[in-house]
Amino acid sequence: MSLPIPIGKNVKEKFNIRDERFYESESIFLNAYNKACLEILRRIEEQLKLPREEIILRRLISQDLGLKEPFYKFNFEKGLNKNIIKTTPKRRFLAVNGFTIPKNCSISQIIVWRGGKKTRHWHVEGFEGTYFLDDPFLVNMDQSLRIDMYSESKKTQKLIFHGSITEERGRTINP
Repeated sequence: MSLPIPIGKNVKEKFNIRDERFYESESIFLNAYNKACLEILRRIEEQLKLPREEIILRRLISQDLGLKEPFYKFNFEKGLNKNIIKTTPKRRFLAVNGFTIPKNCSISQIIVWRGGKKTRHWHVEGFEGTYFLDDPFLVNMDQSLRIDMYSESKKTQKLIFHGSITEERGRTINP
């Protein structure tokens, strides 16, 4: 498990990066994301026995993570907030490859549970911006996903998760 790394339009200037290794790290995250997308495509084809033309690969939205609203907004109590996100994808596969933390966010930890086991635990106090992972985590169909977060204060906050989902054509998007 590695730490999330900031990547984005203005990161090079913001962090005064003049090194070619920055561009290498961008490709590491892009390659990891592409590999994760190919893997969830392979899994849905294999496990649901669907031809490729019957499968959609699309951007992850908040409802895919069990949220009722079409945006990522959470009401936090001070301390550990369990089950902030809790879902079990039905006939879908998820790949989560990053998150965005807004300014003045009081979230200090993000803990990911997949299939009842802790798979990621990030200390993000003081983080701000978009962070991508060099090892996106995948969630299989019918596998539980739970995300807990630790907040330093009682507050309503936004936190956006980035990734992709595969599903049968016509389930969410009707082409």
